[in-house]
Amino acid sequence: MRANDFYQARSYSSAMVETIELPPFTPRSKLTIEDVVRDPAFRYSVNMVRVDLESLARVAFAAQGCTSRKWWRCLRAAPSAGATYPLRVYVAVMSVTGIEEGLYAYTSPAPKLHYLERVGALPGSAGEDSFTLFFEERPERTTSVYGVRGYMYVREEVGHAIQGAVLEASVLGLAVRVRRCEELEEFDGRVEYCLDVGGRGAPLLENPNPRESLLPAPLKPLLTLEEALLARRSVRRYELAP
Repeated sequence: MRANDFYQARSYSSAMVETIELPPFTPRSKLTIEDVVRDPAFRYSVNMVRVDLESLARVAFAAQGCTSRKWWRCLRAAPSAGATYPLRVYVAVMSVTGIEEGLYAYTSPAPKLHYLERVGALPGSAGEDSFTLFFEERPERTTSVYGVRGYMYVREEVGHAIQGAVLEASVLGLAVRVRRCEELEEFDGRVEYCLDVGGRGAPLLENPNPRESLLPAPLKPLLTLEEALLARRSVRRYELAP
């Protein structure tokens, strides 16, 4: 789908459901993965504060945004076995500027472009935070290619998606809480994990002091964290070509 197709689709769908265009994702932070892991978002308790819409957009994109197109499909921020993409992200909005409370489906049909579609009221498992990401699983998309071991790949993909969202929340100075969800009637597929996002409260963990070492310092990352999210891919070649 080209960018123009995205805007046509957005205009068409908005006639039937409430559609909210999100700010396109562009790398802007200079922080690297090395910087982010020193002060991760999960280190803090999560408070409900008013979060701007762009912060929500950037966290959701880091989980399932379209980073580029290849093989006639979108490649996403979270690597997927065989590019089968068994996940769908939903966002429960509680306290975000410029958007009403409710449950929204997240869609990213073209590189760096994305939007939300309202699908209903807040689910019962929504927490006391600014917004919550729900990761709906459709394992048949992966098991149809890989058989039973596809379930393992779906588990891994959920972890990749949550990891991306946690890292971007860390860049933005937000706090997160990963938790297992109750059984939810609002979703057709299985939703086992969700991610609460909000303002930073009291620290839950102390920052470890780096230990002295005789080993040489590791090389600095060549990309910022957000640049790395856009470039992230599954790697299956484990040795250099001859």
